[in-house]
Amino acid sequence: MLVRAGLLTSTIEGLPSPKHARLSELLYASEVEPRILELLPALVLKRKPLVRAARRLPEDLAAVVEAVRHGRPLPSFRGVPPDKYLPWVERLGRAGRGRAVPRSFRLEPDDLRRLRELKERTGAASQTEVLREALAAYERSLPD
Repeated sequence: MLVRAGLLTSTIEGLPSPKHARLSELLYASEVEPRILELLPALVLKRKPLVRAARRLPEDLAAVVEAVRHGRPLPSFRGVPPDKYLPWVERLGRAGRGRAVPRSFRLEPDDLRRLRELKERTGAASQTEVLREALAAYERSLPD
């Protein structure tokens, strides 16, 4: 499943390649292939369809998932330090752009109207994408 998804490679030909795996199977396989433990928090957070989880995650995996979601200090996961699993969370999360950080801004009703109109006129995926493009255009307009 992980080879099929392009997340890991294997030198063994003819391995079965299901579309998804049970969490218990992945934990069992991680005893032979420890790189699976590096991927597991990212899979649970960002690629849920690939992992069929039990109703409750194991306590240590749940702690990692909660810490990542809420920006808390990151614990090790079954001997895997955060600097090994966090890059996978970022890679799988937003196509290489890293984790989004929520911010609140107070905008005037006219600003919101302009955002909606620009989204429609430009064909942007979201109002956030309009703001990203506007920031990039503003940066390009500044002298070096």
